[in-house]
Amino acid sequence: MKKTLLTITMFLSFAGMAFAQLGPSSPDMAFGVKAGANLSCLPQNGVYNNTNKMGYQFGVWGRIGGDIFQFQPEVYLTDKNVKITDNTFTHTTNSASFTSIDVPLLAVAKGEVFDIAGRVYTGPLFSFDLTRKQVYPSTTTTFTGDDFVKLDYKNVNYAWVFGVGADFNRVGVDLRYEGGLNKIAYSNYQYSHTRMSLFELSISYQIL
Repeated sequence: MKKTLLTITMFLSFAGMAFAQLGPSSPDMAFGVKAGANLSCLPQNGVYNNTNKMGYQFGVWGRIGGDIFQFQPEVYLTDKNVKITDNTFTHTTNSASFTSIDVPLLAVAKGEVFDIAGRVYTGPLFSFDLTRKQVYPSTTTTFTGDDFVKLDYKNVNYAWVFGVGADFNRVGVDLRYEGGLNKIAYSNYQYSHTRMSLFELSISYQIL
């Protein structure tokens, strides 16, 4: 809870500084859709080998602000996938898939580079778990449930986003990194924790 409050406070401070630069004029507003792919990332350690796998995302975004600084909230459905191999005596694998509703709240700075409209942005992301699926292969060896590596994925997860984007009229291209903030436990080794991060590439279209 303390981390969540700190995250929100840091973002609101940043956004407040940005909107202070907008001046008295009425802010511009935009709305659009987006879709893209992501690559889930779990750090390697001495117990597990983690294979990054592709996932997808699609949803909507809004943008309000001036010529330089803007606020950009988004809501989209995200599919995250990762394969985990246990390096202990079991050598079992887990193909884990998680679907969530993700809500990033981004502070955006705009500019032009080589006559291309560009953006850099950062802000917190709140991820609300919808479904989770963890698949274990069949084996002729008798293992108990505790022998299989499982991810103790939370119902609500948090991350911080860093990204860059370019706009070509109504079409936008974004590349971002989503760094996980809360720890996720491997349930058969409670002392072992990790954070799920994502690299994302998406295309957006401005409707309004």
